[in-house]
Amino acid sequence: MTGARIHDIHDGDMLVVDRSVEPKHGHIVLAVINNEFTYKAIVFLQWRDRAAP
Repeated sequence: MTGARIHDIHDGDMLVVDRSVEPKHGHIVLAVINNEFTYKAIVFLQWRDRAAP
């Protein structure tokens, strides 16, 4: 794997993917964008509905 370090993943590291695990906040996910692999930390944002004044 090449690219910037994230969560102690370094250039040349091999990543193992378990597709049976449901991604949760803070997990590292592997994606294919434009036929290239990339990995990112996933962040879920929680929006709260507010009553109009």
